[in-house]
Amino acid sequence: MATASTAPAPLWWWDTYDIAAIHEQGWTGEGVTIAVMDERINPDLPVFEGRSLTVAEGTLCEEGDETVSAEVTRGSEHGSAMAAMLIGNSAGAGGIRGIAPDADVIFYGTGRADGDGECTSREDPDVLSHFGLGLQRAIDDGADIFTTSVGEPWESEEGDGAVSAEAIAKGVVIINSTSNPKPAWRSDRSELSTA
Repeated sequence: MATASTAPAPLWWWDTYDIAAIHEQGWTGEGVTIAVMDERINPDLPVFEGRSLTVAEGTLCEEGDETVSAEVTRGSEHGSAMAAMLIGNSAGAGGIRGIAPDADVIFYGTGRADGDGECTSREDPDVLSHFGLGLQRAIDDGADIFTTSVGEPWESEEGDGAVSAEAIAKGVVIINSTSNPKPAWRSDRSELSTA
């Protein structure tokens, strides 16, 4: 029997989508390459042990520092969690089990620690945004799926449409995040005040 300290963390997506049944049918991500664009990642976490995780060289943002970081920041926690939700082995503090544990994941990082500030594309900033650059690298690396949960707005650049069209033409599935609901405690103070 699992104790409170060893019991896996509640994983809403596991039961909601009946992932165990999907895995029993053989749908584990084997043979699929998933590109993840996020801020930073710690690939040395126990949750990635025995999984196929590659971190692409360099950063997508000119202002980005490092893609790989063992420092605990909002950026490294978020990027690591997004990759773990795909291929996690349930080891470690979070107990995250991935929905596609046999997939190959390639991580493309913006290199930002906390998501604040602008992200100017490292290459051809007047042609591709960091999103366009990440998508192009994923296409070039043979990704079947491109997913990003970097939800802050960015300005599209001239070449982004062509890269998106290329991805669609090659059958690459593009998944982009939506904003999280704003909790009441983070609302503008004026909204919470009464007359």
